[in-house]
Amino acid sequence: MKYSCLVLILLFLFIPRLSFSDEPVSKISTATQTKIDTEWKKIDQGNKDIIWQYRVSLPFPADWPSKGTDYYYIYANGQDIRHMIADGELIARPWAKIEVSPTDQKLIILSTKLKKIGIQGVRPLKGEDVRSYRARQKSVKQGDTTYETQKKYYCWWLGNNGVIADAIRPHHEAFFKWLECK
Repeated sequence: MKYSCLVLILLFLFIPRLSFSDEPVSKISTATQTKIDTEWKKIDQGNKDIIWQYRVSLPFPADWPSKGTDYYYIYANGQDIRHMIADGELIARPWAKIEVSPTDQKLIILSTKLKKIGIQGVRPLKGEDVRSYRARQKSVKQGDTTYETQKKYYCWWLGNNGVIADAIRPHHEAFFKWLECK
């Protein structure tokens, strides 16, 4: 039993996941990324039986329609080594956010302690999921900023990250309403 838990923990920590949370990091400066890494080490992660790692959300506009300033939320996902969940992961409330304007980036600490807010279900991605994700990823990287492409991009992410989306939603009601994700 101990070995199977160890294998699951290693898989959780070291195998990259197909996730939109990897996307926005390219727009975050190296200096800001260094600040995030430094602050993460200071965060009170609470129960030592939960192995946490931080994630960065998609950018959410400060105002809608956007005036050019976005917020990226830094939150955490984790696994409890005592009670392994095969089809989900623990999610903690955002502990920081990055304010990105056309001229500046600012890391804003929201909490010095992780607070678990729920369990996000996970599922294997089917071939169509992967093809659809890669097509949207490619179109966004190539500069396709049409509203339809952006809506699909966000709705897919929100549909697979509902727990953290619910924590972010109150701060961006007009944007979420515009998305009208089904």
